[in-house]
Amino acid sequence: MFKVFISFMLRTSFLFLSFALNAESETRSLGTYNFGLSDRSSSEQITLLDQIGFSGLYLKLNSPKDLDLYRSYFEGSMDVARDFTIRDVYYPYRSKEKWAKQDYWKTVIDEISATPARFSFIPWDLPKPDLNGKVMQIVEYAQSKGVEVELYPHVGSNIVDAEQAAEIIQTLDYPKNLKLSFHYCHELRAGNADRIQEAFVKVSPLVSLVTISGADQPETNEDGTPKPWRHYIRPLRDSAFDFTQLLDAIRSSKWNGPIYLHTWGIKDIPTEEHLNESMEIWKALQKTTEHEPK
Repeated sequence: MFKVFISFMLRTSFLFLSFALNAESETRSLGTYNFGLSDRSSSEQITLLDQIGFSGLYLKLNSPKDLDLYRSYFEGSMDVARDFTIRDVYYPYRSKEKWAKQDYWKTVIDEISATPARFSFIPWDLPKPDLNGKVMQIVEYAQSKGVEVELYPHVGSNIVDAEQAAEIIQTLDYPKNLKLSFHYCHELRAGNADRIQEAFVKVSPLVSLVTISGADQPETNEDGTPKPWRHYIRPLRDSAFDFTQLLDAIRSSKWNGPIYLHTWGIKDIPTEEHLNESMEIWKALQKTTEHEPK
């Protein structure tokens, strides 16, 4: 693994130098998901992530069980790390699930309306003729509650990449509280590996958050289908594919929103270990750009 780390740093050193930091801060924070942490209490999760250096969580929230977990983070857990935040929650909408049939998304929006959190929507199986109508229904309800909405592009759903999400926003005439998220792993799996920078720059005015991850070289199977997800979500330290091309696009676009580390499905490395390793890469990036003009 050490050899992988060294070769990765050498291969990407030029792009590290090109990634400017937030003009208002010497460092740029990094949040993450809570995958692989379910065996720890909420306070233990936050303590660990805060100690490693993460600034917040991006949480799934589409069932009563998820909502109980979400609330537990605020019942004293946040006191262990006062700067730690939950700024975004995501709602996978599967129409046949019990809670989708009950419009549980309204309960979630009601819950987060008292916080700065944004509502990310993944339309897993909505028929395309119904997609725009459902998105607008959610947007209008969220607007009445003062909540911002993000379209979460996800391969396997009816919005597979950020450009498709942008087309929907355009069709709906750019509602003030509707943006989109940009996910490196989904862009790769959707076939945009050769044009990540172009894709991000194109949609950057609508982007409210970005997720990054390491990845293997984005080659397809012999039949042209994408490889399993484990090839598209890797720790930053193990990346064989140059994720800093996205960071370079962020810099050139002067985009200044939150960035999260995607960690779904990483099971071959203990969670605490790969989180620490990815943070090492992130901190190395910060040091490389520390004295760069802003």
